[in-house]
Amino acid sequence: MTQADQSVSKKPRNILLRLLGPGLVTGAADDDPSGIATYSQAGAQFGYGLLWTVFLTTPFMIAIQLVSAQIGRVTGRGLAANVMELAPRWIVLARAGSHFSFGNS
Repeated sequence: MTQADQSVSKKPRNILLRLLGPGLVTGAADDDPSGIATYSQAGAQFGYGLLWTVFLTTPFMIAIQLVSAQIGRVTGRGLAANVMELAPRWIVLARAGSHFSFGNS
C-alpha cells in the first residue's frame, strides 16, 4: 500500500472521529453520579411513560450541539468566550454560577 493509499484509507475514520468528538464528549459529560442516580430513580418511578419525550427533545439537542460546534469551529473559541463579547462580564459569570449552584438540585 502506498503512502497516498494509507492517507486516503485513514481519512474517513479521522473525519468521523472529528465530527463525533465534541458530541461524544458533551454526551458523556452528563454521566456523573448524581445524574445516574436521578435517571435511575426517574426510570424506576415512570418506566417507559416518558419515552415519548426522547423523540421530541433529541432533534433540539442535536441542533444545539451542531450550532455550538459550528460557532466554535468558525471563531476558534468556546461558547462562553463568544457570549462574553456580546454580554457584560458580570451577566455571563452570574449565569455560569447559577448553572453550577442550581444545576444538580
